[in-house]
Amino acid sequence: MRKHLWLIAMLVMFAATTAHSESLRQMYVGRSGCSVELKTHPRGIRLDQSQRTRLRAYTVKGNDTLLIVQYKNDGDQCGVVRDIIQPRVSTNTFIWDCVDPTNPSAVVVGAWPVNDGRILGSSAEAWRIDLRKLQFIPLDTVLRFLPVNRAGADDGSDLARDAKKRK
Repeated sequence: MRKHLWLIAMLVMFAATTAHSESLRQMYVGRSGCSVELKTHPRGIRLDQSQRTRLRAYTVKGNDTLLIVQYKNDGDQCGVVRDIIQPRVSTNTFIWDCVDPTNPSAVVVGAWPVNDGRILGSSAEAWRIDLRKLQFIPLDTVLRFLPVNRAGADDGSDLARDAKKRK
């Protein structure tokens, strides 16, 4: 009986997470990256220079939120939101310097507990980024964090180019 209750609880939690993700997509995907909710303390990184895309992280309704934003040109300040995700656990935060050990050339992002304090480790959640569709694909793989020094002048690199180098 306990086994069945656990399974039912897991299915309910999965359904709620899926419904929440779809609600976020309906609210933001296809719309401007300059929404009022997306103005506070953004951080980001270039995803694919050839497609003028960036990953942008915000806090929306108290939760870390990661968007794929595509810009029309280099002067575009807002762009269009192509996809959006939030971690299932609200105390997790996104890290984009990751690698999937089973597919090193994939562009992936992970989520780690905010207060973990580890510099190296494995992700609590994982997504692959489909560069053709500009979408996050949930993974059941554990990602490794790759500490990358991104300080200094912009050398034009992006996550897509970095991933291709790992082949």
